Amino acid sequence: KAKERLEYELEIIEKMGFIDYFLIVWDIVEEGKRKGYPSLGRGSAASSIVCYLLDITPVDPIKENLYFERFLNPFRTSPPDIDLDFGTSKRDEILDYIYKTYKNVGMISTHICYSLRGAIRDIGKAKGFSEEEITKITKFLPHYENLKLDELIKKYPECKFLPYKDPKFKEIYNLALKFLNFPRGWGIHCGGVVISPSPLTDFLALTKSANGRIITQPDMYGVEDLGLLKMDILGNRSLDVLPSVLSKIEEPLPDLEEILKDNGTKEILKKGETIGCFYIESPAMRSLLQKLKVEDFPSMVIATSIIRPGVAESGMMQAYIRRYQGKEEPFYPVEEMEELLKETLGVMVYQEDVIKVANKIGGLTLAEADAFRKAMSGKSRSREEMEKALKLFIEKALQRGYKKEAVEEISKQILSFAGYAFCKAHSASFSTLSFKMAYLKKHYPEIFLSSVLNCGGGFYPPIVYIFEAKRLGINVFPPFINEAERDYKAEKGKIIVGFKAVKSLSEKTIERILNERKAKNFNSLFDFTSRVCPESQELENLIKAGCFDPLGYKRKELFY
Repeated sequence: KAKERLEYELEIIEKMGFIDYFLIVWDIVEEGKRKGYPSLGRGSAASSIVCYLLDITPVDPIKENLYFERFLNPFRTSPPDIDLDFGTSKRDEILDYIYKTYKNVGMISTHICYSLRGAIRDIGKAKGFSEEEITKITKFLPHYENLKLDELIKKYPECKFLPYKDPKFKEIYNLALKFLNFPRGWGIHCGGVVISPSPLTDFLALTKSANGRIITQPDMYGVEDLGLLKMDILGNRSLDVLPSVLSKIEEPLPDLEEILKDNGTKEILKKGETIGCFYIESPAMRSLLQKLKVEDFPSMVIATSIIRPGVAESGMMQAYIRRYQGKEEPFYPVEEMEELLKETLGVMVYQEDVIKVANKIGGLTLAEADAFRKAMSGKSRSREEMEKALKLFIEKALQRGYKKEAVEEISKQILSFAGYAFCKAHSASFSTLSFKMAYLKKHYPEIFLSSVLNCGGGFYPPIVYIFEAKRLGINVFPPFINEAERDYKAEKGKIIVGFKAVKSLSEKTIERILNERKAKNFNSLFDFTSRVCPESQELENLIKAGCFDPLGYKRKELFY
C-alpha cells in the first residue's frame, strides 16, 4: 500500500512540475538538521508520503488515513505550499541560508492599508495638527469600525467628546473615510518566501523592507497569480524549547511511538496539566483534554481540531463531547457514514471528512472530492460555486441509490460545516510536537519550565510558568548574585531565576557581573558596586529582586 501510494504521489508531483519545489524544501530541512535546528512541516503537506519520507513532515499519512489529494491533485488550480516551522531564534539564520543559496529569493510582502484611526492620524499631520491634538481625537475612535460621522456619534457615546462641529475636524474625518483600505505601506508576510528560476524582476517588482530584506511588491495573492510558488518559513518557540531541554539531559528523546506509550505523559494529558506544552496549554484546551481524557494520538488530533473557533462556534465541539461522554448517541444518515465517521462519532471534524463523504457517498474521485471540499469551504468561495458543487454531489449520490432525505441531511451537514472544517494533516503535525512537549514536562519538569522561560514563554506571561513550577514542588529562587546566570537555570528540584528577568538590568551589566564573578564571588554590597559599577536604578532593582539575600542583609537595610 505504501509503495503504491508513493508511486502515485511521485507521478502527480512530476506531472505537475513540483519536483524542484520538494527538493528545495528538503534541502532547507537538511540545513536545519546540519545546524541542530529541529523543524516541523505542517499544513496539508503532512498528507504526503513523499514529505514524510523526506522528513519534511512527522506524520505517516497512511497510518493516519490522510489524503494526498488534499495537498496536491490535478484539479487544483492554486499551487500548493509547504509550511515549515523552525525555532523562533533560529528562523533568521534559515532565511539567510535561503537567500544565500538560492539567489533569486524574496520574502512576500503584506499591504498595510489605512484604517480610520491611521488615516486621521496621517491626514491630521499633513494638515498641520500637532501629535497631541491628533491623539485627543483618535483615542475616542473605535478600532475596527468605519462609520460616517453622524452614525459614529450616535453609536458610541464617548465620541460625543469629539470636536464634531469644527469644520477642520469634519474635513479631516470625511477625507479619512475616502482613504480607507488604500495602501499605506509594505509589511512582511509572517513567513512567505518565494524562489524563482531566474531573477525575480523577470516576474514582479521588488522593494526593501525596513530591516533591509528584499521583498515582493505584490502580496501573496499577486505572487500566486503570477505563477510563483511560495513556502512559509515560520517561527515556533517550542522548537527552541525542544533542543534547549535535550542539550541539558543525558539521554535522547524517544521516538514518537515510545512517547505515545508513556504512562506519565498520558497522566498529565488526561489531567490537563499541560501549561508550557505547545498548542495545548490554553485554559480552553486544558479543559477539553480533561473532558475527553485525552491520552492517545487520535484523540489529541481530534481535540486540537474541534477547539478551533469555527468548529466550536458551530456546535460541533459540544456534540462531539456529548457523544464521547455517552450523553448522546452518534447519528449516521446512511450506513456507510458510520464507517467514514466512526472515529469522530458521526461528527464532521476535518476537511478530510468532506473529502471522504464526497468520495464514498457522491462517487467523486478523490481529486474531484477535494475540488468539492474547496468549493464548499475555500476562502474565496462564492455562493454560485457552492450551490453548483452541492447540486452535483446530490445528483451523483441520488444516482448511486441513496434516499433523497438522507442525501439532503448529509448535504446540510456539509454546507453548515465545510466553512469551519480544519485540516486533519495540520492537526496531526501539531499533535506530534504537543506529545513531545508533554513527555519532556513530565520527566524533566525543572529543565522544561526553565527552558520555556528562557525561550520567551508561550500562551502565558513568565509568572504563570513560575507558579506552575511551584505547583509541581519545584523551588524557585531569586537571581542570587553568586549563583544566577544570565538565563533561568535548572538544578535538581529547583530553578534559579536569571539576571535577564531583573527589570532595567542591561546586558553590559550582566556581562560585568558574570565576568567579575569568575575571578571571585561577591562578599558584600560594597564589593559588588566597586567591581561592577551598576547604575543606581539597576542596583535598586537587584536589591528588590533578592539578589543579595544570601549575603546576610535585609533588603531594607541595603537601601540605607
